[in-house]
Amino acid sequence: MLSVALGCSPVLMTCGALAVQSHGAGRPHCPCAPTGVQSSPKQDLSGRIKMAGRKRNLLVAQSGGPTAVINNSLVGVVHEALEQREIGAVIGAVRGIEGVLEDNLVDLGAEDSETLRLLRQTPSSALGTSRHKLQPGDLERVLAAFERYDIGIFCYIGGNDSMDTTQRIGALAAARGLDLRAIGVPKTVDNDLEETDHCPGYGS
Repeated sequence: MLSVALGCSPVLMTCGALAVQSHGAGRPHCPCAPTGVQSSPKQDLSGRIKMAGRKRNLLVAQSGGPTAVINNSLVGVVHEALEQREIGAVIGAVRGIEGVLEDNLVDLGAEDSETLRLLRQTPSSALGTSRHKLQPGDLERVLAAFERYDIGIFCYIGGNDSMDTTQRIGALAAARGLDLRAIGVPKTVDNDLEETDHCPGYGS
């Protein structure tokens, strides 16, 4: 479960450990550093994420370097998904596509509105990110995970490599006749993604 503390100007430095906070004094403690703490235990979602009629679940992940608005984009995806009757569970993958490959997932639909509100202005990447490039066999494992969790929509927040990953996953799913919408959510400070006027994060 995500954790955003109130008071003392806390900074959420999650990087995949979803409840690591700094309370103003000293440097934020980030688990990506050599002295960091271990990641939170994986959530077992098998009993909570169920097929509900025609509803399909949505999975969202973050990738690459964090920007000032990467968590805002995440909250936007979650809020919109929760408004759609056609979408069942809203799932987050910890540390990008690696979370999908490792079944390291969290139930974002269980987060309260105050946590999501605070997350809009929280630095770092709430779900943790990854620069993992898909290796031979990874695509099959990703699609197997999507079928296991009944994922009908995949949103990947990232830059060029993430858009490539999204395209490859979507193309293979289409070739297999699978009902999957693979959506790339632009995120880059370089503003170098094709077919976008400007990318969230470029202004920072």
